[in-house]
Amino acid sequence: MILNLKLTEAPSLSSRLVRVLSLLSFSIVLLFTGAILLISYAFEDILLNDRLKQAHEQIKNGGPTPNNMTFIQTHKTLEPDLLQKLRYLELDSNQERGEFNVANHHYHYLVTEQGTLLYDTTEAAIIQRALDDIFLILCVLLIPSALLTYCVAHLTAKHALKPFNQLREMFLKKTNTYPLERKTFNNIQEVDVREIAEELHYALHQKAALLAQQENFNQGMAHELRTPLQVMQNSIELLAHTQNEIVSVPAFKRLGKSVQRMQRLSNALLWLTSQHTYDCHIDAAAIIRKTINSMQDLMAVHQVKTNIEVKHPCPIAMPEEVLELLVFNLFNNVVHHAAAELEQRHWSILIDQTKIQFLNAIPKENVVQANEHFGIGLTLVTKLAQRFNIGFHLTEQNEQFIITLSTHSH
Repeated sequence: MILNLKLTEAPSLSSRLVRVLSLLSFSIVLLFTGAILLISYAFEDILLNDRLKQAHEQIKNGGPTPNNMTFIQTHKTLEPDLLQKLRYLELDSNQERGEFNVANHHYHYLVTEQGTLLYDTTEAAIIQRALDDIFLILCVLLIPSALLTYCVAHLTAKHALKPFNQLREMFLKKTNTYPLERKTFNNIQEVDVREIAEELHYALHQKAALLAQQENFNQGMAHELRTPLQVMQNSIELLAHTQNEIVSVPAFKRLGKSVQRMQRLSNALLWLTSQHTYDCHIDAAAIIRKTINSMQDLMAVHQVKTNIEVKHPCPIAMPEEVLELLVFNLFNNVVHHAAAELEQRHWSILIDQTKIQFLNAIPKENVVQANEHFGIGLTLVTKLAQRFNIGFHLTEQNEQFIITLSTHSH
């Protein structure tokens, strides 16, 4: 069985880093591509403006006007649109030189004291004419650039996350045994990561030791309670047999039920360390209803309203007393951590063919992680679920805390 405690489906750190690096690298490629185009346009403008300057010097020295250029001393010979544009440039602009478009033609101009030198650069602008070919080349280079970007990002992420992957291998690998050997830590070259690994290993080792002590204590207490509980049960049966009038007393009935419950809880704790197999199937819905009914007084005290919905019968391979202990611990979670509405807590239990779900609202003012909703109750529930090959899943969704017991392992 794989015990699933994953709260939400989220991308791994490695995949997220690969995406971020890929996006960053690809953005840099696009940025440099745009920068090259802008630089090319700027360089071409410099060349064209330089031609204007040289032509102006040539005209001043009495030379001829070069092709595609017009030296304008009067505006009468110009087309109306071009004349209007040129007048705007000369009269309303303080720029000595510039460029504009008129009637699908591109012009560069130079304003001088002698007049305006106009240069039709429609055919002279090489980059503009080659722009389609340039974009085609860039599109062809886009695919290998994207692949190269992804490969570089993947290699970078792999190298950058190597210490993290070593930690993951050390502490999440199922086959690892604790305590780990010293050489395992020496394989981590980064000193700061190695110190974190050592501290984490020490904390996990201490936690494992405490849990083992707790399990041994629970087992010992369960064994120790068997004898006095059996004595109490025998005494209750003897009183019921010898004093018939006491049987109808409510306090005596509650005492009998409490002793029986303590016996079942004791037997459930003993299953934690027992090596016996359990192949029988019980009706989960019937046992849960029975357990809930036996806790009506507690539910009234803590103002817990329970709703049980059975979609399909759910046979489960687990002793009755163990399922009762699970339900009791989950009830304690509702009492201590569920959100109350008008001082009443709502607890929903959904039973389907292969799973049982327990739902309660999360307090909005103190939303915590799902694994913080329990104390030692979580450890006990997970251990018992693991003991009987029951899938155990915790999640938070729509401001509800959901616990799922799955009869099929995932």
